[in-house]
Amino acid sequence: MTTPIGPVIIFDDEFHMYVLRDRAFAEAWWEMPDEFSCGFDTLARPLSMTGEPHRVRLELTGREPDEAELRRLVASHYRRFLPGEAPPQAPALADFVAAVLDEMARAGFTESTEGPGTAPHLDALRRLMPPPTGGGTTVDWDALTASWGKPFPPDFRSFMEVYGAGAVQNYLSIGRPEPKVPLEQAPRDGMVIETANAEADWETEEKTPELEGTSPVLITWGVDATADMLCWDASDDDPAKWPVVVYERNGSLWSRYDCGMVEFLVRNFRAAWPENPLGGEFLWGVSEVTFQARG
Repeated sequence: MTTPIGPVIIFDDEFHMYVLRDRAFAEAWWEMPDEFSCGFDTLARPLSMTGEPHRVRLELTGREPDEAELRRLVASHYRRFLPGEAPPQAPALADFVAAVLDEMARAGFTESTEGPGTAPHLDALRRLMPPPTGGGTTVDWDALTASWGKPFPPDFRSFMEVYGAGAVQNYLSIGRPEPKVPLEQAPRDGMVIETANAEADWETEEKTPELEGTSPVLITWGVDATADMLCWDASDDDPAKWPVVVYERNGSLWSRYDCGMVEFLVRNFRAAWPENPLGGEFLWGVSEVTFQARG
């Protein structure tokens, strides 16, 4: 058999470990081939990665299975990134891989069951933008769901738990999520007011071709210093499928990005869009990003 069998276990260039459910998912999610160090399929057969950014291919190297090396790298990951926790010790390879999959899901190094790729993208964001030492913002998600009539995306919930409300590069403000109330009762510059601003601009401004004739349900999650608005289209019943919709003020143009907000940020930091979605260069192609918590 020449095709890698999932799940696949991949180590990046800093030897963080990721457990991804199959080859197709890994190739769709992994962006930069030069960030791949090594990998194994579920039979401990070594993997190689070829291709170009956003078009990678995962293949068997043809070498013999190397269970000992896989176990060594898993143990190293635990020592470096999960201190105090013991790596799986199951003697049978199948049981060992299953235990690694379960443990990494709990630790956030595999794809979230709540949404595609949430945990790996959040881990990539942690590497690019270290979280505040005090942790994130406590949010009553049940109350928010009740007031907005829908739950919020799982990656946004995870972002609030890890980072909280604050400013990215002192440029992009991501506010504390707030209940949907009448405008006259809403805090200034908060989610409710900025959502109303986005709805008004949607009615008057130009859209890219894929947005022409659509009627998105907008919720604003971020605004920046060049007056761009970053929203979700909350039309889908599954919030994990909400795309990011951006109004770029300088170009007076609405555009859609088919990913969640965490992946959107990671792709901006890596300059992984055809062009910068925002009016300023502060989040475009940056390797070290600062986040300032603001309650």
